[in-house]
Amino acid sequence: MNPFDEAKSLITKVKSKEAIDLMMKVAKENNLEILENQFANLKMQVEEVETNALIGMISFSEATREKARVNHGILGLITKLEEEVEALKNKKSDEGNDSNNSGKEEKSNSNKNEEEIAEIEKKANQEALKILLKKKGFMEKEMAKESGASAKFDIMMEIEEVDKKIEDLKQKLGIGV
Repeated sequence: MNPFDEAKSLITKVKSKEAIDLMMKVAKENNLEILENQFANLKMQVEEVETNALIGMISFSEATREKARVNHGILGLITKLEEEVEALKNKKSDEGNDSNNSGKEEKSNSNKNEEEIAEIEKKANQEALKILLKKKGFMEKEMAKESGASAKFDIMMEIEEVDKKIEDLKQKLGIGV
């Protein structure tokens, strides 16, 4: 079984993170850093959904819907990665041929693919930002309810970490810079 079919199979077995790890490995092996980063963003989203469900921030049904949405994104990105790897293989096999015109087409397709990838990455970052903002709001409510100084401090430290992630995403998205 090729790694793309294997990843799709893992998703159907509710093993999204394993599928993502496999695809990140394939992306890295093919020097497709943008796709590797997009898979990392999706993995972060899967972990956020799991964490939010675990701490009760979202219900089981909401977590299921979110996981389905993220899995849909994973499947789309798997297809994209598969196309990119195939294009790289074709490019390597065509290198010996006279390819002045096809080289221009490849550059055009490559630019188009990069734009599509950038758009997918932007959407993934926007979704991750929404999740982090919800998590921060939940944590702030929990801190207000907490009476123990030690517990409040722990929550404050977690909020600071979430704030850092939020600022990083805002910077990537060009929001409030």
